[in-house]
Amino acid sequence: MVRPGTTRLIGLLVLAPLALSLGLVSARALRAQAERKDMLLDHPVWSPDGATIAYDDSVNGGPAHYVYLIKSAGGRRVRLSHVSPSSNPSFSPDGSRLAFLGPNGIELVNRDGSAERKLVTTGSFPEPQWAPRGSKILYLCQDGRGICLIDANGNGRPVLIPVSLASLQFPAWSPDGAWITVTCGTSLCIVTADGRHRRLLAGAVYANGDAGPTVWSPDGATIALVCPGNVGQDQICVVGKNGTGLRTVVPNSDFNTFMRPLRFANAKTVEFEVGSELDTVRIDGTHRLRVVPHMPGCNEIAWSPDGTKIACSHIGGRQGGLYVMNANGTSLKKLA
Repeated sequence: MVRPGTTRLIGLLVLAPLALSLGLVSARALRAQAERKDMLLDHPVWSPDGATIAYDDSVNGGPAHYVYLIKSAGGRRVRLSHVSPSSNPSFSPDGSRLAFLGPNGIELVNRDGSAERKLVTTGSFPEPQWAPRGSKILYLCQDGRGICLIDANGNGRPVLIPVSLASLQFPAWSPDGAWITVTCGTSLCIVTADGRHRRLLAGAVYANGDAGPTVWSPDGATIALVCPGNVGQDQICVVGKNGTGLRTVVPNSDFNTFMRPLRFANAKTVEFEVGSELDTVRIDGTHRLRVVPHMPGCNEIAWSPDGTKIACSHIGGRQGGLYVMNANGTSLKKLA
């Protein structure tokens, strides 16, 4: 039996080489479309203690979709959410609770599956992000034109931080929780968590192509981002928190090669995805190294808190599921 949405996904993948060769769609846009068309297992996230992994998955490929928890060493999965569709789980910094995207807002649930409740009703599809200290949860609001912060216990009303008249995507907390980066139209913006200060961090950096996720260095001094080249091809750039030093550290001339920064291995080294590989590069553009020569068709990647393991969601087909491997790509194991 063909799962719902699979036919559309197959058609998309069959047409993909032609679309890419003609320059009709970027690798990033194609990948995002494939994810939306085939809403199966995805969005793995590790608990802060590294003992468990949360993710979302459909029920037998059908329309019902829930958040699950499984031990990182393997075992039976436990369903945490009871509203459908549920997706994009996010652990609180202390690991005691999870926020996730429900059918019409953000939901909270304890790690043991108890006390599930709606935190806030929203009209869009905002992926919740806990503040580093756990007191607030961030999401995009006002049709993606502002950032909202809500008390993690549900006290009070959401606080709106207006950022830009342009559409916002990919918000990211600084390690100390004082700043938030967010793509704003064709630029990258930065705003303080209290909303008092906001400015352009990298103006018109996305003028030639698609915006993508940003990641902060652990010392909070540097941000890595996708910076499309002159024909829209993905490249990796870095910029200082104060907006200085914007530079390309991984140039790329191939429009068909997908790239995105994933994390900082340390304050001076960015780990990024390029095609089906994982590489690292220093923020001065030197010492590029291949860490994992071939990823097994991963859609989303998440590192364990100690950086020694990788969780990988593989969408669709017989190989679809949740995998764990060593940080160098060895000892691949399917968990779910």
